[in-house]
Amino acid sequence: MSASVVRSDAGISPLFRLPPEIRRIIYAFALPFATIAPERKIANTDGNREIDWAALQNNGQIRYRRGHDVVWTRGCTALLAVSKQIHEETAAILYGDNTFTIDIKFDAIKFHLRWRTAQDLTPSRTYLFLEHFSQRNLLRIRHYVVNVEPVDEYMGMIKYNYGGQGLVAGVRTQMSQLARLMAGVEALQAVNINVWHSACGIITVFNRTPSESRTAIRKEKEEAQARTILAPLACVRGVRTVEMTGLSDQHMEELRTMMTAPKSEPASNDGKN
Repeated sequence: MSASVVRSDAGISPLFRLPPEIRRIIYAFALPFATIAPERKIANTDGNREIDWAALQNNGQIRYRRGHDVVWTRGCTALLAVSKQIHEETAAILYGDNTFTIDIKFDAIKFHLRWRTAQDLTPSRTYLFLEHFSQRNLLRIRHYVVNVEPVDEYMGMIKYNYGGQGLVAGVRTQMSQLARLMAGVEALQAVNINVWHSACGIITVFNRTPSESRTAIRKEKEEAQARTILAPLACVRGVRTVEMTGLSDQHMEELRTMMTAPKSEPASNDGKN
């Protein structure tokens, strides 16, 4: 009897004899991981000081999209194909511990991937988020940066050949798909939502005063659009940390209260299309 036990123990890999915490550390050294790229700086004309790019802002709207500073370092994804147990353990780290940047547009939900090359360059590309990953891996993701881009009439006709209320409905449809996915995640850790109105981005990049474009009427319209687009998030519960930009203080507080509420509380029906 004891001999069979010895033979059984001898067949176990030394890796699996280690505590799970130690195995996670080993996996983390080999797997791809996401980090925040350091802020770029510019020097003034006399060269005596540097200015953060993030300081070049207008009414809180910074020059770059939030989350686009998340840079992935390449690693060994072949670990996921070694065995079923290693796949489960490494996939939980790869998808659950890293931040995924999502861009929601009128016609698609895109995963924005930026990675670091051996030459220290950081190229980027986008993938269709829901199609690129399997449903099982999508439900493992617990850290999100979500950039929402409402479309104005001009951009809608130029880029999508579409106009009217359908522009808002199109973005809301994409948000509904993402919200249903997030609602199915067991333990969402962090969700950062940023709304980028078309006019705000143009004004900020060229450092112009928004007084002519951001009138009271336009602000009311943008607020109404944001409420319509983000309404599906009412079905998301149990998020540990929620951060938002591009919304009114009242709207941010309402969404934060709903999304951080325990999952045991009934979700609002606002998330339905």
